[in-house]
Amino acid sequence: MDSYRLELQISVIILNALSISLCLFAIIIYIFAKHLRIYAFKLVFWMNLADLFRSIAQIIPVIYKINDSFCEILGIIHMFSSCLTLYWAFVIAVTIYQVLVKKILDVEKYYTYWLGFGLTICAICGIVPMLYNDYGYLLGDCTLKNNFAGLVTKFAEFYFPAFIISISNTVIFYRVYKTLKKEHELVSNKEKIDAKRLFYYPVVLIITVTPSTIDRALRFFDIESQMLYEVAGVLWTIQGILNPLCYSLTKPVKEYIMSGCKKRTTLSSAGSDLNKESILTDN
Repeated sequence: MDSYRLELQISVIILNALSISLCLFAIIIYIFAKHLRIYAFKLVFWMNLADLFRSIAQIIPVIYKINDSFCEILGIIHMFSSCLTLYWAFVIAVTIYQVLVKKILDVEKYYTYWLGFGLTICAICGIVPMLYNDYGYLLGDCTLKNNFAGLVTKFAEFYFPAFIISISNTVIFYRVYKTLKKEHELVSNKEKIDAKRLFYYPVVLIITVTPSTIDRALRFFDIESQMLYEVAGVLWTIQGILNPLCYSLTKPVKEYIMSGCKKRTTLSSAGSDLNKESILTDN
């Protein structure tokens, strides 16, 4: 193994380990800080959980030499969690749109439907390729093979939905921005700050998914680039770091942590400032 390849593998291990740590941090906070379990954090919890499983599925093949059966299991987990990450990014965007643009405040009534549909469709996306033996070991990762069936499946189940979700999120956040700008006299400064902050999320999604989309498109035409594949893998891993940072390290969570460090007790008042009708985060 050359030094470049070794350095890349070390980088992937470090990034996935950091992603796992941040996701675990966010999940633990959600479990123990009961007063922070508002609707917005329920959605964030599932996204963090998906990122956690995805990072675990990505780091194991790099560290350990595994057999085909275990690789297939990791492939299913990888596909399931990747689709779930995209799905919850879309759900959060739609929820923001419902509250700020459509003025629908009782959005939590849709939670059961969002959860049931998301888990079902993403599970199907993970299991179907297994039926056609499409999972395999590819350049340090357990994922869909580079054959025709694997490429078609990857585009149909992941890259095409990612493209649609990226466009949808961008449109949604643009409409949210226009709504806040039009109602500037009625909207608080907090909402303005939150709306501006949300524009980073579709950008993060586009940056982390686009290289992988280009790589898969080139491979579809038998054009392979080792460097592009590696860059795409690194950027996709970084998304698992950015998601818990953007969604979980909010002001209420920071207050909870600081209170625990100083007083070793929970900050019971941190959640009192959160309106259960709000689905935005405050950083």
